[in-house]
Amino acid sequence: LKEALTGVYTSNPTDVVTIVCKPNADVGAMTHGHVADSIIIEGNGATVTGGEYDIEVDTFKYSRETGNQDNNNGVYLDKDIMITVNNLNGIAGWGQRNTEHTVNFEFNNCKNMSRVYISGAKGSNNITLNNCTFDSAKYGSNTSVYSNNPGTININNCEFKGIAVGVNLNNKSNGTQFVNIKNSTFTNCATVENTADLGYGGFAAPIRFVTSTESAEIVATVDGTVVDYVEAESAGNGDILLGDGREGKDSTPNVELHVTGTEAEIQIQSPGEPDKTI
Repeated sequence: LKEALTGVYTSNPTDVVTIVCKPNADVGAMTHGHVADSIIIEGNGATVTGGEYDIEVDTFKYSRETGNQDNNNGVYLDKDIMITVNNLNGIAGWGQRNTEHTVNFEFNNCKNMSRVYISGAKGSNNITLNNCTFDSAKYGSNTSVYSNNPGTININNCEFKGIAVGVNLNNKSNGTQFVNIKNSTFTNCATVENTADLGYGGFAAPIRFVTSTESAEIVATVDGTVVDYVEAESAGNGDILLGDGREGKDSTPNVELHVTGTEAEIQIQSPGEPDKTI
């Protein structure tokens, strides 16, 4: 799959490109498969089997001629892109944003995903996950979904198992994140066991919403979702954590949260006040 993505990039396409995987195939190991164009990947039940498993966006400068990283003559992302991945197991999305373009990630029916983790202070990130699963017992990811920029994050009918911080959204931008989590399950996420060696005990939670600047906002809905600990002990920060209580961390109370059809403990933290709960 990584070689196919390189082929797309070096072709410099003007239209959306579709990559079709052989049904149930092993499409190989992949670490930072570079994408800078709108693509559709039809996985057909295939699996990414090694590396960091990830499609990479807007992190490094690449050359269209060679398909390789090139800090001297390469470019970062130069347009808005839409990446759609259907029925491809083990896949991940990753990026450290360097431009103001919009990145759209959509994953449908992808099982045992590693993560969708996009950092960096520029651009907008829209992430949609439909009928996907994340299981740290297989892939060892400590956070499944992360973004710190404006955009819309939709998580529908997804499963998270054994993740230290399942959905971890920390808006560090000057805009708004709109988050919708519906009909999903979080099982044994943010437990004493799976956070003990990570230093995450102070902020681990199945779902975490944080705004870190005065101009950042999050508007979030959690609906029809189950948070459960099966023979496990919660790390103690609630099922839904708002704010960051750790000393020296920036955290502002700019989160608007709507919870329906969901039984969950909500904890609110402010810097230096990790134990304020409701």
